[in-house]
Amino acid sequence: MNVFLRVVAIAVCSVAAVKKASLNENMLTMETSGIDSLSQYSFAVDGSLNQDWGRCTVSGNSDPVWLFIDLGQPYSVTLIKLLSRLEYGRGAQIFVGQNANTTSGYRCGSDVVFPYSAPTTLTNFSCSPVHWVRYVSVRRTGFKDGNNRQYLQVCEVEVYYDETTDPGVSITINSSTVSAANVTSSGDVLLCGSPQGVFDVTWKFPDGTRIPEETNSASLRQANASAGYKELHLSPLTQPPPSGRYICEYKANGVTRDKTVSLSISGPPGKCSRASGSSDVGSSIRLTIARCPLNGNVPVTKYRVNFRIYLSGADWTILDHNSSSQPFLLESLVPYTKYEIRVEAGNRYGYGPRTNPVTVRTVEGKPGPPTNVKAVSARPDAITVSWSLPYRTYGLINNYRIYYKNSTESVLVVQRSSQTMTANLTELSPYTAYTIAVAAVNIRSSDSASLLGDRSTDIVAKTAEGAPSAPLDVSWTHLSLKSVDIHWKQPKRPNGILRGYVVSYGLAGGFGSNVTLSVLPGETSQRLYGLQQLTMYAVSIQARTTVVGDVARIIINTDAFTPGWVEELKTVDRTSSSLLLSWKSPINPNGVVKGYRLYYWRLDKPTEILSLESLSSQHNLTDLRSYTYYGINVTVVNNAAARPESQPIKIVNATSITEPDSVMTVFNETVRIFVSNGSASLLAPRISDENVPVSYIKIYVYSASNPSPYSSLPPTASENSEHWHLAAFYDYNDYVRIQRHPIIIGSGNTTNDGVNVYTDKRLVEEAWYSVYFVAYLVDSDSLKVSEQMYAHSNLLWCLFDENLRVFQWTNIVSVCWKCMRGQRSECVDSDFFQDR
Repeated sequence: MNVFLRVVAIAVCSVAAVKKASLNENMLTMETSGIDSLSQYSFAVDGSLNQDWGRCTVSGNSDPVWLFIDLGQPYSVTLIKLLSRLEYGRGAQIFVGQNANTTSGYRCGSDVVFPYSAPTTLTNFSCSPVHWVRYVSVRRTGFKDGNNRQYLQVCEVEVYYDETTDPGVSITINSSTVSAANVTSSGDVLLCGSPQGVFDVTWKFPDGTRIPEETNSASLRQANASAGYKELHLSPLTQPPPSGRYICEYKANGVTRDKTVSLSISGPPGKCSRASGSSDVGSSIRLTIARCPLNGNVPVTKYRVNFRIYLSGADWTILDHNSSSQPFLLESLVPYTKYEIRVEAGNRYGYGPRTNPVTVRTVEGKPGPPTNVKAVSARPDAITVSWSLPYRTYGLINNYRIYYKNSTESVLVVQRSSQTMTANLTELSPYTAYTIAVAAVNIRSSDSASLLGDRSTDIVAKTAEGAPSAPLDVSWTHLSLKSVDIHWKQPKRPNGILRGYVVSYGLAGGFGSNVTLSVLPGETSQRLYGLQQLTMYAVSIQARTTVVGDVARIIINTDAFTPGWVEELKTVDRTSSSLLLSWKSPINPNGVVKGYRLYYWRLDKPTEILSLESLSSQHNLTDLRSYTYYGINVTVVNNAAARPESQPIKIVNATSITEPDSVMTVFNETVRIFVSNGSASLLAPRISDENVPVSYIKIYVYSASNPSPYSSLPPTASENSEHWHLAAFYDYNDYVRIQRHPIIIGSGNTTNDGVNVYTDKRLVEEAWYSVYFVAYLVDSDSLKVSEQMYAHSNLLWCLFDENLRVFQWTNIVSVCWKCMRGQRSECVDSDFFQDR
């Protein structure tokens, strides 16, 4: 806070005057012996010059010995007068000073040695220069008497001072003398005093009341400084002081005097009267601050909060709230915990005093996980869970929730009362491991909200063993007319560790007594002997853990019958080379089904029947011909001895079509051409894949003036037949028989495709011919064409003369024309010819 001091100088006009100080017996002390028992201190200051023994102040026997006079306040001493009862050779010394140890102060006059007969008048001891002193000391000097005694005998002492002497008292701030100043209450200190001596300085408020010296003062405080000075502290301030004229009071020459300074004070706010808090969320407190006194009308702009857990003794945590807005939050606190809080209001000058601590408890929060969670099971359908309180409850636990599940169930929740920390989980599956966790729930007092805490670490508990479910897939195998084997599979729900099976059998219908057998664990069959022929028996099988389980029953005959037919035989999937079949077992197997026998054949070759065995009710037939119809028969085989197969069931199905994707997919080799007069001989190329569904093959011949391929196949009806003709027509089976055999082109013969008749025209001279093999696919408009082969009718002599050298199409134009012009060596040596 800034204190503006306006010092008003007061001029005092005075005339120098020496006055006698007023002394009394209470100011005197005889050191170090005290006074004689018959003497009094008052004798030395009673104004009498009587030198009788009984009228002087006499010390006891001591060496050294002196008389102290405490004036009570500083005086500007100029003269000391002394009347002593001293014998010859004895003398006196006088010292003055600012403390009781005056022998280290100032000496007044010189030592005095009195003659044998002491003077009857006062002796003067001049104190010059003048000093401000409080204490006077009279000391005896000289020899002891004849009895070896030394006494100080003071019959009268007088002290004189100059009342006009200025003590030099001033008020300063930072070593500068001021009469008015602007000051702040955040650390400024005023100093009042004089280097001349100790003047019993005291600071007072403008109203004249004394400023206290306590360090916890609600307002200003004063404190002693160096000798003769006293400080006025403006910080800390619980209650900001008022601005005005402050008084520095002091005493000198027996008179109370003062200096004043005009202060204009500003600074941090004063101590706020109250801080209050509330909590509606477990980890925060909402603070409100009331009535913070302003210092110099400077507004509050911020707050500093000191807080810690109540009675923890921990260091205070400090939080600065750099705004005057209220209320504000203390966050990230521990739920359901009492805090003690102090607040300081602040402004641009700093922070004021802290409020008295207030205590506020945060509301309930989410509790921690329960501890010591345990689970035990004494029943196949129940588990008992127990636990202890969480390490951190953050409130009063209202209830608990138990979470449990097995590998096949969703999470279940059970809510329990807080009165007990146990729970029974019921309606569980036998001999099943359950994952269990527990969470605590608090109820928040501020809004009654349920606060679900963290779950405990999962534990796993298994229910006790229970009764197993019935064994599965019970069947029997006929061994003879008097014995059978019973077979089964282990139960779907063992509900414990299987310790074996119990097999019981007797006559069907309940006649007679039953026979019970024990089967070892791991075994899933039992042979029954000594049965009656052609008799029906009722057989029951039970699995057992620690208890015997549910019953599986079967009726058996001591003889077997012809099995029934398979059911629902069908094609599940098909490809170009396979058929995936499935069926169901007969409704009446009349025994134990041992397997199935499959028969299949191509419908176009019904006598070529293939068969195979299958143990399951599904089988994939492979290595079949593409787009071909097959007949299928499935029969059942059971354990009947020498029984005929069941009634066959047939289906007719076809494999799918795989179409070639390029020209030479159908024909797998290059056509060879042999030329003779008017005709050409070709080797029929082999079909590359018998599974390609080819219906028939046509051979087209195209005549042209040069060896170039035709752009569109097959030719359309509108095209000029002078260039095109169909040389041959074959259905698929006929073509298979002639593939890799010679075919004559240009024979002049006719051919028939079942609809039209075609003539194989003779080849003419000086012409180029292209030959095409065109394959038509079954049930499709798709066709595939072979590689184009070329021949020239006028190459007969060239090729013939060269021993029937034949050529392939590659770059044939230039080579063959050279041959025609008689350049036979180039034909013969050419890389484009091959010997045949």
